Amino acid sequence: MKKMKKNNMKVKKQILHNCLDKAKSFYKLGDKDKARDYCDMGIAWVAEKRIEGYGAKDTIEDVRVELWLERFWMFLENKNLML
Repeated sequence: MKKMKKNNMKVKKQILHNCLDKAKSFYKLGDKDKARDYCDMGIAWVAEKRIEGYGAKDTIEDVRVELWLERFWMFLENKNLML
């Protein structure tokens, strides 16, 4: 079985940047449900990558996995969007 080189895993699309940007935009527009949904999508996408073998220190879109999760969770908490 071939071992993955985790630190250089690249994702072609800027999915997580888009999710966070959309969450911020919808929050500014007053649509808290859509803002929460985009954060949830980002968290779920990162969770799927973790299942595939990404570690907390690996990068997606040039940002560490652990930092992505922190960004989404902090946005949810700071904007009182937690359910």
